Formats: sequence, C-alpha cells, structure tokens
Amino acid sequence: MIILSTQGLAKTHGLKLLFSDLSMGIEDRERVGLIGVNGCGKSTLLKVLAGVEEADAGTITTRTGARIEYVDQNPVFAPGQTILEFVFSSASRISHVVREYERACAALGHAPHDAQVSRRMEEASRAMDAADAWDYEHQARALLGKLGVFDLDLPVDQLSGGYRKRVALAHALLAESDLLILDEPTNHLDADTVAYLEEHLRRYTGAVILVTHDRYFLDRVTDRIIELDAGQLRVFQGNFSDYITRKAEMDAAEMTADSRRLSILRNELVWLKRGARARTTKQKARIDRIRDMQEVPTFQRQENVAFTIETRRLGGTILELDNVSKTFEGKTILSRFTHTFARGERLGIIGPNGSGKTTLANLMSGRLSPDEGTVVRGKTVLLGYFDQESSDLDPNERALDYVKREGGDMLRGTDGTARSAGQVMEQFNFTPQMLYTPIERLSGGERRRLYLVRTLMANPNFLILDEPANDLDIPTLQALEDFLDGFTGCLVVISHDRYFLDRTIDQLLVFGSDASLRRIPGNFSVYEQMREDEESEISAARKTKTETPSDTKATSEKTAATKSGKLGFNEARELTKLELDIPRMEKRLEDLVEEMATAATDYMKLNELAQENQHTKADLETALERWMELSERS
Repeated sequence: MIILSTQGLAKTHGLKLLFSDLSMGIEDRERVGLIGVNGCGKSTLLKVLAGVEEADAGTITTRTGARIEYVDQNPVFAPGQTILEFVFSSASRISHVVREYERACAALGHAPHDAQVSRRMEEASRAMDAADAWDYEHQARALLGKLGVFDLDLPVDQLSGGYRKRVALAHALLAESDLLILDEPTNHLDADTVAYLEEHLRRYTGAVILVTHDRYFLDRVTDRIIELDAGQLRVFQGNFSDYITRKAEMDAAEMTADSRRLSILRNELVWLKRGARARTTKQKARIDRIRDMQEVPTFQRQENVAFTIETRRLGGTILELDNVSKTFEGKTILSRFTHTFARGERLGIIGPNGSGKTTLANLMSGRLSPDEGTVVRGKTVLLGYFDQESSDLDPNERALDYVKREGGDMLRGTDGTARSAGQVMEQFNFTPQMLYTPIERLSGGERRRLYLVRTLMANPNFLILDEPANDLDIPTLQALEDFLDGFTGCLVVISHDRYFLDRTIDQLLVFGSDASLRRIPGNFSVYEQMREDEESEISAARKTKTETPSDTKATSEKTAATKSGKLGFNEARELTKLELDIPRMEKRLEDLVEEMATAATDYMKLNELAQENQHTKADLETALERWMELSERS
C-alpha cells in the first residue's frame, strides 16, 4: 500500500528553482535512497515530504493514520529539553508511560528514601504493567546503549553535534512510525554505530526514505534509488550498485544517441552550406529541424580527474612522531605513540567519536603540541589540511577568486599538462556560472566543496583530510577519489565513510576508547574481515565452553599437544588459556553495555561501569594481539 504520494511538487529557493512537477510514491517497507549533487534540493524535498516546509505548488497525500518521523541533518531541540524528554516525546501512549517510568527511576535515584518518590515509582510501575510496556522499555535501553546514549538527564541543546544526531535517531527509531525520513543519518556516527543502524533499518517494519553520501549504507539498506537531477526525478530499482550499473548503461546509450544526432547534424549543415534556400515547405521544415537539432545540448560525460600531479619533492625526513602523548582534562588521548611516514604512505584513521582522531591530525599538522615526545616535520613538507570547520570563507568573495587567492591558479601534471583553477572546480561539479557566484549564495555542501578545491589547488605533498565525507555529495566524493588516484604525496584520511577509506588508503590506525591504537595493514574491508574472523574464533571458543568437563579437558590437552610442536610448553598453555579468556572478556563487554543502559540514571555506578568497560576493552585488545602472535607461530 502507498504510505505517501506527491503530485506536481515544485519549490524554489530565492531565485533558484530546486524542483518542479515532481510526482512520486512510497510504499510499505520500501527503502528509498535519494541522491544528487549538493544544492540540488534533496534536503528541501525531505522537509517538504515531512511537512517541515511547504511546497510552492503541488500536493502531498498520506495514508489515513500514517505516522511519519523525520530526522534533520542538523537536529534542533527546545532549550533545556533533556535526552529523556526528547527520546520519549513520541505521541504514542506507551512512549508516555515509559517516559514517566524513567523520570520516576531518576527521582528515586536522587531520593531513595523519600516516601512520595517511592509512591510515584509504584504508580509508574503499575502503569508499565497495564500498558505492557516492559519489552518496549528494555528495547529502548538496548537501542540507547547501542547508539551510545546513556545519561538521560543531560540537556540536549548542550550536546555535541554527533551526540545530538544519535539522540534524534533514538527518538525516531523508538517511535512507532510508518515512514522514516532521514537526512544524512550516518553523519558524525562511527563505523560500529553505522553498522548497527544498517541492521536496525533492515529489521524495521515501516518504510524509509533517506539522503546519505555513504555508498555502503545505500548498498546495504536501500532497494530503490531516486536521483534528483536538474529539478527532475529519475528512478532506479535496486540498491546503489544497481544504480551505478544502470546509470553507466544510460550514459552509454545517451552518448550513442548524441553521436548519431551530431552525425546527422553535420550532414545537414553541409547541405545548408551548399546554399540551400527555403523555397519550398519541405526545405523550410528541414532548415527548422536543423536549428532545433543545434539547440539540443550535447551530452557531457563527467571527465575523470585522475592525473598524476607534479608535487614538490619530499626529502628524507617527512613526518616523525616519537613517543607522543597527549592528555585533555585528565583524559589520555594518546600514549607514547610512534610513527614514521614513508613516501607515498596512505594512512586511514578510524575510531569512536571523541577517541582522539582529530587530536592526532592536529599534532601532525602542528596545530597542537604534544605533552610528551616529539613531532618532527621535514623541511620539504608542504602540508594541506582539509579540516571540519571551513572557517576562513569570505561570504562576499567570488568562488573562483577565493580558490585562486587561497590555493593557486594552476595544477601541473607530470606529463606536462596543466589544469586551471576553473577547470578543477568544474571537475568537482561547479557549473561555469557558480565560479563567479559570491560565496554567501552557496549552500553548506557547496561551501565545503569549495574549501576542498582550495586545499587541493595549494598542491600539497602531505595531505590531511578530516571527515571529508561530511556534507559532501556522492559525485564530489567520486571526483575526490579520482583526484587522489593521481596524488603521489603522503595522505592521511580520518573518516567514518567505509567506501571512501577502501578507495583511498592502504593501512589503518584504529583508535580504541582507552587511547589504545591498533595498526591494520590494509583498508577498511580488510579490517572488517579481520574482526569477523576474530568474532568467529571467539564464538567457536564459546562453543567449546559448552562441552562436558571431560570433553573440554581432552580438547585442551589435544590443543596443547598440537601447539607444543612449534611453541614451547608455557606458550602452548598460554595460547590455550587465551582461547578461553577471550570469549569471557567479549561476553563481559556485552554485559557491560546492558548494565550501563540499566544504570543510566546512577552517575556513580555508570562511571564505574564505563571505567571497567575501558579496562576490559584494553585487556581484550592485548589478548587478541597475543593470541594472533601465538597462533601464527603454531
């Protein structure tokens, strides 16, 4: 059944027409991905569908009784509203009951011996029984834990952008809606949270329409892609991979048709040059037809921006970090970190939000100094840093002038070719008209794209990209990936975009929540496969635990005997012990997530559990590294 349909939608922003005469429908359980270049109107269309903005023309029809939840790209909250109040602010009765129960729990935690508070708790518990809301409350706690939302008393408007996004998602996912409308749901989320969101949406029983630049997310969640291009919609059945295949076929067909049209036009122009006159109706019609053919725009295939850039030569010393440590407000971000960059190194950095990724980038760039250790940058290093702020944009300056002033006016290739600032901007999807547009008239995504081009035009030989996928559209990310194919300097990428990491880097640094760092020789997919293998091994070890004592003893003796051929007796015994200890630590981590969710209103208890969580993660990392070392030798 159709949940929502539109007929003849139109919307302008200032003097710019975003879309016109749009008609579409969303059915039960559909997963729709909306894509298009920055500034084309994707977010505006979602707001119109959600009823946040009104269309200039057209109608929207929703199924009677259908409930719609919308998550904005940058959620806004009422001043002073707490996480608890917002997360359970759904109109459903069960949500109100759970919210009152959580409030009663919080009050009881602050005044456990107050008789009035105790009566309030009893009443809330009876209401939970009457509404059969305990399963919902348990699911809510589990979901909040997976999203990393714990202290429900915090005012939402004082949280960081990433935390606010998780709170907004929690509210939308817990609401009993028929349609979820999500604008960039993966922005500011770490890879583990994105993976959880993917799984949750696959199980979700309603329909979804979303805008995201995360191509793996589109591939794994959607079953229909809608492209907003030049104010019109084009529909592609299937996920993002299916879209890419079909789009390539359409481009090829369009090029063939365009080539045929140009061939006919050349022949017709030869006829005109021979002195044809419109003396007859047929001749006049033929001349009119030629003029019509000349007015048809020629198909323009996006030119690949990969060409080997002539960068400044790097000397023997590039960038060396020796035993670097950094602490903020008593929290250790880095501890005795050492790394020496080689020529052409491509390093990706991933980890949970707040774990220290940007801090490490700032230490590399010299924006921060280490508390201990040294950072040595070679004299030949010309650093380019694409940070998350884009703060030096003058709103009155024209786009092209800004790129030339801050970056440069020419990029030269090793083959002698050269590309001007305007050409590079066009290859990053700026139209010729946009080159001379004041920056204040560009959208947020277009300004990020402009800042990116400026960074690249400075022609650095050491490039740091901090969350480049945030606020950039898919065509721009594809253009950047092509550009980096021809970049011969050192590259550091901090990103949660798994596809982008796979395309651009060849080794990873993985931050843990306890300042630990794990080095992975490979891209994100290699790391993901390693984790899956480790989880399978842990699962197998858990299965071993369920054997009878005699079976377990026999298995342990057999394992030790097998290992001892290449390992010493003590090492074989250590390996056997690790195979039993690792699943216990993994199980404890799972239990801690649930315990932290349950203790969200008890700050002291939550703090103790969080510390134990950090220590257990560190012990597990050490155990896994030692297990891998011993396994390889066995």
